[in-house]
Amino acid sequence: MVNELGIFGIWILDRISKQILVKRIYLSKLNEDESLKQMISSILSYSHQVIERMKSDEAVLGDYKIIYDIVDNFTFIAVVNHNFGTSNAKKILSHLGVSFLRKYPIRDCNWQFNKDVDHFIEFENAIDEIARHFGVLRNIIKVVLMGLDYAGKTTLTHALANSKYDDYLPTKGLDILKIDYKNMQIRIWDLGGQTQFRKLWTRFAAEASGIIFVVDSVTDRWTETKDAFDVSRQLNLPFIIFANKQDLTDKALEVAKIAEILNIKTKYIVTGSALLNEGVNEVLERLLETINIS
Repeated sequence: MVNELGIFGIWILDRISKQILVKRIYLSKLNEDESLKQMISSILSYSHQVIERMKSDEAVLGDYKIIYDIVDNFTFIAVVNHNFGTSNAKKILSHLGVSFLRKYPIRDCNWQFNKDVDHFIEFENAIDEIARHFGVLRNIIKVVLMGLDYAGKTTLTHALANSKYDDYLPTKGLDILKIDYKNMQIRIWDLGGQTQFRKLWTRFAAEASGIIFVVDSVTDRWTETKDAFDVSRQLNLPFIIFANKQDLTDKALEVAKIAEILNIKTKYIVTGSALLNEGVNEVLERLLETINIS
């Protein structure tokens, strides 16, 4: 049971309509707890300005610890045991937010829902999976894949799954690869590369250990690629560039030119082809070396 792991309930709230879109209760008495209901109602009623001024995104209520996160007009809440690690609860919310956004896409970062609340019930299984996963696994290395749409991030994810690593886990709304590497659990998050989703990269890369930035070596969108790469660098995380589609030798830009465009040293670039499974293992191993994981 999830509540045996210290996770008691998860909510997704729409702050515009003041509706609870989805809730998963793993401890039955939460349904009757008036103090908790008042606390959640208070969180739901906060304006963006108040949230930004607050020093904490958690509250303690008796035996409960309430952790919450806001993405645009939605609030994601986890109610956990007061001994449950705050960082682990935040991982739940970060994963939940990404999964929800990928399941229910946005346009220009404005929510475009004209749906009945029942429309979101199908997301409950994804919530259960996330809760169980983070309730059991405490030490997770989080790596995010960034890059423009069509650069080959998802192809790289599949290539990693089909190489010497295994256990590829396609979840609802988000592709996540689980890798057992030198007695560690690694999660690779494939973040969407469309313009509207790039605006949320920095939020969903929270608590990541490093970045694999995938570049399309034959693209003509180099200005946009550089702008997107600059967004990823705002996180100040270890990174490796995967120069994808290098098998198209007559069109692919050489490493030195890619390094010049991105204003980095060539040592941060691994060349290959995700489609042909070339350079796939190397890019992950190089990133882990950069993170100083051995």
